[in-house]
Formats: sequence, structure tokens, C-alpha cells
Amino acid sequence: LKFVLLFYVVVASDRIINMYLYYYLNENGDRVYTLKAKDPAGRLTLSAHPAKFSPQNTFSQQRILIKRRYHLLPMQQKLNKVE
Repeated sequence: LKFVLLFYVVVASDRIINMYLYYYLNENGDRVYTLKAKDPAGRLTLSAHPAKFSPQNTFSQQRILIKRRYHLLPMQQKLNKVE
């Protein structure tokens, strides 16, 4: 069971440092997740975040408001009864 840390914030000396999740492929071809920009062999790691995902999630409140307005939230959907 692998747990993935998607976003990690470190508060150090009155600064917030964003740390993004990266991965590299090991010799077995498995993804190894890390917070470092380079793997142990010195190659650059790849971003583990999907292209449309940003850990800051800057417009999440606006997306929720739009979904609420047009009744697209899961709690606003009518249940489909199977007979």
C-alpha cells in the first residue's frame, strides 16, 4: 500500500516553501516518489502532478460556486432508482 503525499508545506523562518511531489523510475520500472528534483543517479525527476492539477488549487472556491449554481454537486443530484 503506497501513500502519496500530494502537497507539502514547510514553514521556515517566516517563509512558506512549496514542495512539489516528483517521481523517478527505479531499475524495476516502478515509480519512486520523492520531493527532490533529481534522482539518486543525478537525472531530473518528473512531476507527479497531473497537468491540470496545481497543489495551490487557486480557483477551487469559484469552481464549487459554479457547480452549486447549476446543481452539479453530487449532493444535488437526484438518486437514480433501479427497478
